Amino acid sequence: MRDKKILFIAYLYPPVGGKGLPGVQRSVKFIRYLSGMEKYVLTLREELYQEFFSLDNKVPLPINQEKVIRTGAIDIFKVLLKGRELASSVFRKEAAAKPAEPRAETQTATLPAPPGEKSLFGSIKDFVSDILTIPDYAHAWIIPAIWRGTKLVSRNDVIFATGMPWTSLLVGWAIKLLTGAKLIVDFRDPWEGNLFASDKVILRKAIERFLERSIVAGADIVSLNTEDLKADFISKYASLPESKFIALPNGFDGSDFSQVPVATSQENADEILLTHAGYLYGVRDPKPILKAIRKIGEKSPDTARKIRFRQMGYTDLDYDINAFTAENDLHENYTDLGPLPFDECLRNMGRADILVIIQQDTKTQVPSKIYEYMYLKKPILTVAQKDGALGKMIEKYQFGDIFEPHDVNGLADYLSRKVSDKEKNGTLETVYKNSEIFDVRNITKELEKILLS
Repeated sequence: MRDKKILFIAYLYPPVGGKGLPGVQRSVKFIRYLSGMEKYVLTLREELYQEFFSLDNKVPLPINQEKVIRTGAIDIFKVLLKGRELASSVFRKEAAAKPAEPRAETQTATLPAPPGEKSLFGSIKDFVSDILTIPDYAHAWIIPAIWRGTKLVSRNDVIFATGMPWTSLLVGWAIKLLTGAKLIVDFRDPWEGNLFASDKVILRKAIERFLERSIVAGADIVSLNTEDLKADFISKYASLPESKFIALPNGFDGSDFSQVPVATSQENADEILLTHAGYLYGVRDPKPILKAIRKIGEKSPDTARKIRFRQMGYTDLDYDINAFTAENDLHENYTDLGPLPFDECLRNMGRADILVIIQQDTKTQVPSKIYEYMYLKKPILTVAQKDGALGKMIEKYQFGDIFEPHDVNGLADYLSRKVSDKEKNGTLETVYKNSEIFDVRNITKELEKILLS
């Protein structure tokens, strides 16, 4: 009798890195430690990923004897546009073949739409685009993925679909409907009501709400990556049994660090280096920390000069951070390294004195970087609301210090203390007693029990 087969629906998979890395790591870490199952991964062909994904994730494939199946993409909206362009081209050729009719001098020429106003076609095009690109940027993968996925599983197999992109969950749901296989849908973030997707048109929101509810109702297990997100789903879907929902957190993988020579000695003995790994955008804003450094400088310029903030990852804030640092005499305190490959990120994290999390206004989310941070045994400085999932986790397990975004005074006091502590002790390393709970090997064992049940 063959091993039970598990099909991972993972739009994001190596070599995807950069912005897609948290999603990639979720699947990679589970696959690395899953045993007793025949593993398949359904993903996208490498050359078809969007430009905003870097393809610098050098993890060798296969990771753990999984078979990786890559499919193409069919963008229905682009197909329709090409059809319209072809039809327009034919009509233009026919019109050019006819002799031109004389025009009266008084005939009014067709005026272009005033600046700032869209043509009727432009408005219709935008509306159709908004609907045909549901649920997200990966929409063109839906048809090829469903077609290929139905050929990979049968009723006795298991599908594990992780999102975002939510397209992966939609694909998993469709394959379950067509094959009867057991379906686990894995939410790494909220879909409906996501803070960073609030500008969608009403019809699109309604369709996505329907899709989420249908997928949750149709799944056998709904996995959420925080206890708060699990509680949110149980409340939202009160008519469904609570046993359907499980919390399956992210975690650290020690093997990531064994393959990378992490430098643990500080670069400068008389400075403290703060490092943030990840995307800065919207409310994920380093300004509270920079203001705290400025505040320190008002009383003790020498202390402020010893504090360095290093950003690794994309930055897309609603203001020019370089102009802000220049105006506030902080240009020597702030360095932007831009996006880096994962192994280089780990090396830079190892060189840091303090590792930074900025997670404002997201009550149910915990960023995956916290798990790498705790493995490195560095002090963790978090700027976030204390009553959210991240704040509760930090308080429960004593994973560093957390400050509300408005608490510039508290941040300034914290940083001043850390400068003093390093001067006295030469290091700021710490130990997190509860970190083994978030060892991905232990988390994968829990997933394995569910898959084999």
